[in-house]
Amino acid sequence: MEVTVERGGRVVAVVHGSMTIEGRTPPYRLRPFPLSAPPWPAVAAASGDAVTAVLAAWRDGVVRHEPAVMLLHGGARETRRSLVDRFARDSAAVGWTVAVAELGRDGAAPSVPPGRTGSFLVTVPEDEAWSTDLRCRLLTDPVLRAPERLCVLLTAEDTTWWPALRGRLRKARLPEAATYRIR
Repeated sequence: MEVTVERGGRVVAVVHGSMTIEGRTPPYRLRPFPLSAPPWPAVAAASGDAVTAVLAAWRDGVVRHEPAVMLLHGGARETRRSLVDRFARDSAAVGWTVAVAELGRDGAAPSVPPGRTGSFLVTVPEDEAWSTDLRCRLLTDPVLRAPERLCVLLTAEDTTWWPALRGRLRKARLPEAATYRIR
């Protein structure tokens, strides 16, 4: 067998198992959350307030240097988008740096790394191109180990990939991930 890797890339091979070949540049990037864009239309006040209160309690309970991951699912896609938008804006208002993770459709994707101090919230929008492998790579990326406090909020309608991702996060020794289902 012949394996070729570009300079800076890596190959991890497991005998009698799978092989992963990764390039140096991840296929995703972190960019500032578009706080200056008009907000998404609000969801019903009662349900929106209840969900954002749960999200705020999750964010505020983060232990330093231990990333917190939550999956927000259920409800309509527009509802989830509106809630993430509101939560991102509320988080920025209390001093959190907010970014959105997006897949680089054009190959190499420049990324805005989080600072070493402060609090960092990453939202991962729904996109079927986010495979379990890509989500795991993002959540275990050493770049995301830098901030004092880190929250990663995933959203999805279909959650069939969630048990596999939770298992991989446990193997990577990350704290237990939380879920919240919108009713």
